[in-house]
Amino acid sequence: MSRLRDAVIKRRNYLIGQLSQTRNYKYKRDNLLNMPLQNLESEYDLLKDKIGEPVCS
Repeated sequence: MSRLRDAVIKRRNYLIGQLSQTRNYKYKRDNLLNMPLQNLESEYDLLKDKIGEPVCS
């Protein structure tokens, strides 16, 4: 169970890091920290072309 939790935390941190580099969220990091993982995934999908493809997942 701990591995799943760690994987979710790692994914959330990755998405927050990627999204906080975009203009939309540059000064809204607190909003990202409170956002559910599903919403983070949706936002990431919408902004993926602006972010670029990840080097590693």
